[in-house]
Amino acid sequence: MHALKSLSVILLLGAATPALAAAYTPVSDAALGPILAKPKSAAEVKAVCDRRIAAIGSLQAKVEGMPLTTPPATLLAAYDDLYNLAVSAAFAEPPLIKDTNPDAAIRAAAEDCVQRTSQVVTRFQMSRPVYERLQAVERAGVAPELRYTLARQLDNFRRAGVDKDEATRKRIEALQNAITQTGIEFDRNINSDRSVVKAKPEELAGLPKDYLDRHKPGPDGLVEIRMTGAEITPVMQYADSAALRKRVQTAWLNRAFPANDAVLKRLFAQRAELASLLGYPVTRPTTSPTVWPAIRSAPGPSSSRSPPPPGPSARRRRRGCWRG
Repeated sequence: MHALKSLSVILLLGAATPALAAAYTPVSDAALGPILAKPKSAAEVKAVCDRRIAAIGSLQAKVEGMPLTTPPATLLAAYDDLYNLAVSAAFAEPPLIKDTNPDAAIRAAAEDCVQRTSQVVTRFQMSRPVYERLQAVERAGVAPELRYTLARQLDNFRRAGVDKDEATRKRIEALQNAITQTGIEFDRNINSDRSVVKAKPEELAGLPKDYLDRHKPGPDGLVEIRMTGAEITPVMQYADSAALRKRVQTAWLNRAFPANDAVLKRLFAQRAELASLLGYPVTRPTTSPTVWPAIRSAPGPSSSRSPPPPGPSARRRRRGCWRG
């Protein structure tokens, strides 16, 4: 979605923490509030999202207004706080809720939150005032244990296009927003897929009794296996029938086909344009044959999707770029 998303793994633990001791009081954890694991309504999702977006805007304005002569440790502590708030608001609960909550209205509210917080993160990445303050820290010098992470933060701002001309920056921001929306559409198509695999009862040999008890033959004498993780994982792990495992694997990898064929091609085109604007060489993807036959026939694990963004429980462990 964004380069910033991958930054959550860039942590300096233990020894780095004392170096950030500064005259700055963090506000991000209080602004984030309790982890929104089980929202009661779409209105609750929207209210939490609105509050966090407002908090990001307020804290970003504060960081952008800090004098360039501010002590480096204080600038870094403020930036770290802003980073923690922006990344946690965008990539913790909302993506998890949109993919897993059983209530359609709540999922829709979470999708909207993902889109809006992604826009906020894009503006954060494109903020020249924030970038200039990190540059000021670099010029002033930092403790040895912080140099690598500071360099990586500056590199990621540049890779986001912060140093491009205004017209290019506007197009990059529009593309990032479009990429987020296309990704949401891609995920939604997968999550709404209702395909099933039908199996003869004898093909379920090897599966645990509780699974068999929940999967009785229908009027046609066949058992239906829905394409959800809870349904297919026991089949892939325990079913004696290789033919059934293959049918289930194929159906799992083909969720949302052909609906996502055009969506994926659009995503390829958007990412290719973004990479070109950022100065990276682009190899245009071929349009024939489609990627789907290769996916359908490819062996692999029971899931074709990448792991989701870190869930809510990871937020408190992340604690920003520098904090342990």
